Amino acid sequence: MQPAMSIRPQRGTLERRASPLLAAAKASQRNLALLIGRLMALVVVCGGVASTWAADAASTVAVPVRAAPLAAPATEFGPARLFMDNGARAAWSPARRRQRIAFDAVVDENNRNMAVFTVDVDGNQRTCVTCATAVPNGFLGMMDWLPDGRHLLVSAENERSQHRRFNQPSFGVDNDLWLVSLDGRRVERIWRSPARGGAVLSARVDRTGKRLFFAERVATGTPLPAALRRFGAWGEDVWAGWHLHVADIDLRKRGEAVLRNHRVLQPNGPGFYEASGFAPDGALLYSFTPPGQRYSDDVWRIAREGATPENLTLSPGSWDEHGLQSPDRRWMAFASSRFDPALRYPVADNADLATELFLMREGGAPARASAFNARPAATEVSPAVGPQAPPAATPMHGTARWVVSRLAWSPDSRRLLMQVSQPDRSATPQLWMLDLPRR
Repeated sequence: MQPAMSIRPQRGTLERRASPLLAAAKASQRNLALLIGRLMALVVVCGGVASTWAADAASTVAVPVRAAPLAAPATEFGPARLFMDNGARAAWSPARRRQRIAFDAVVDENNRNMAVFTVDVDGNQRTCVTCATAVPNGFLGMMDWLPDGRHLLVSAENERSQHRRFNQPSFGVDNDLWLVSLDGRRVERIWRSPARGGAVLSARVDRTGKRLFFAERVATGTPLPAALRRFGAWGEDVWAGWHLHVADIDLRKRGEAVLRNHRVLQPNGPGFYEASGFAPDGALLYSFTPPGQRYSDDVWRIAREGATPENLTLSPGSWDEHGLQSPDRRWMAFASSRFDPALRYPVADNADLATELFLMREGGAPARASAFNARPAATEVSPAVGPQAPPAATPMHGTARWVVSRLAWSPDSRRLLMQVSQPDRSATPQLWMLDLPRR
């Protein structure tokens, strides 16, 4: 946003004196409206808003109250299938026996309070994990499993939260980390976010259960312009102040002592970080965007703490995030806007975001693996050459824009869960399953 122009009255007619003032006012109004529109659309970056559920009196079973009809055409990987018509961010238990899928969902339509549920791989035996526990009521979710299949890490807003968009787990401002056992016997806060405006985003546990990492925000102390402060996190730019946080896990301890040996990383320097997950070999996968740009730029990998970061998606003009490697190491999955040549960031408007699932093998080119948005796929070429002249964009099917986010692999790498939602929240988010061909 450009600073407001300083206009001084000049000699001449009334029209000549008023004209520059009116033009500047209109320009400032347009710039302000554009920036506000982009800020209001930011919540989609990390998985969007959870789905809408209504709970029974005991708050242990939820019933979907609305669903958005959505068809998914087939790609070369086959068609995705609807797993749950009212479900948000999901995590797949690493336990191979009696597998469970955890997901978060809204349980109170009035205040948008949420809960974490588990279901079996067929979508049955739904159970609420956080209902009637010490986990605070409010925004919560963005969970991950510990390898024992009996505990979940859950992000939940704390007493500093203003219960606004950025306090949802998709940005995690004023959120803490909780350890919750499926039987409810162990419910402990194991990490408190920093002072007001701090954030915990997308905590992930490695396959050994001994290490976790998440993206963390620390308040910058730099306020937004006065007219925009109410759209930020305690008046600050929510995209600034981020780094990766790594810690060791010791379940023999209690409370905040569960996490120890804390390390803070900025492998790419200052900017926006979002944790994606651990690779099977223990490498850290994350998204990074340079400072001052409000979108998710590329998916990166560091083989170990302190190692040189490796760019996995190599597409600076597209929105790329949620990179996650399959347990068998055959596939790298991520969500991307690269299928649509009209979406070139950071110029494109965040409110227009649409993403699809992409899969690639090591050393191979990304292949589109979902088709929720009816737009032509752009021809991908080497990053050194750049994209070919894109075909003319055509309107999406109807007026809907669909965003694929928050991925979860099955332990056998044969199935992949994805959240599918709309950036304007006009439809209930859904969970879709892709069954990969055995080849």
